[in-house]
Amino acid sequence: MADLRLVPLATVGSPMEAKLMAARLGAAGIVWQLRGPVDDLYPIGDITVLVDDDELATAQVLVLGDVADDGELGDDWWWDDPDEVGATLVHPWRRRVVGASALVAAAGFGLARVAAAVS
Repeated sequence: MADLRLVPLATVGSPMEAKLMAARLGAAGIVWQLRGPVDDLYPIGDITVLVDDDELATAQVLVLGDVADDGELGDDWWWDDPDEVGATLVHPWRRRVVGASALVAAAGFGLARVAAAVS
């Protein structure tokens, strides 16, 4: 049996997206693995879909074709580094969520400091 070398195919923000992608890959006979909070009680965080290095190009075409055919996702998706082997498919809302979370946390800490100084 040949050794598997798993490389990232895509990074998604929800367990449902990850499971649908994994089901599509499995239906095509591609070995996959999900890493991240897939079945956690509070599934917060990104989920990485990994595939065998030898099947990466096939998986990229398969997933990109599915994303392009789905009018809801459309052109929002992109490869983070298309020239790199194992480039990850990402969605732009992830950056917005992380940025907004950082702003809320900074504002909360600032308000806590002001409240502590006033007391």
